[in-house]
Amino acid sequence: MKNLFLAIIGATLMLNPAVSHSGEQNIRGERIKQKLVERLQLTDEQATRLVELRRQIREKKRVEYRKIKAIRKQIKAELAKENPDKAQLDSFAGELGEIHEFVTRNYLQHLIEVKAVLTTEQFEKILKWKWVGKRRRYKHGRKHNREKDGAL
Repeated sequence: MKNLFLAIIGATLMLNPAVSHSGEQNIRGERIKQKLVERLQLTDEQATRLVELRRQIREKKRVEYRKIKAIRKQIKAELAKENPDKAQLDSFAGELGEIHEFVTRNYLQHLIEVKAVLTTEQFEKILKWKWVGKRRRYKHGRKHNREKDGAL
């Protein structure tokens, strides 16, 4: 019965592209939302606004990361040549730097918008969590992805 219920909800979410691109992403988003509601004692209005802000920043990042992927393909193609053009590679490096700067500025703006939604106490709790401003790069596997110290 539980599996049937989850299957129906999953199918409904996957059929509605405005909600999510896949049921799995939406389920993860709901888990994050639930954790935030519990840990920060969010109101319904705050939770709804934070979900919307998260969706907006993800959309912006998705566009920029596609650009990064395209530039990296160009870099690989240039490096595959017999004599790669250093000026062209420098140009690609500059483009990547501009995109990373843009992504970082968007992320900081996002945090300012999140701060405007939350109370001072709620935002102070978020600042104490490890995930703000830090990314776990190149650490894969179960032992690196456990929740520790209130991190999401």
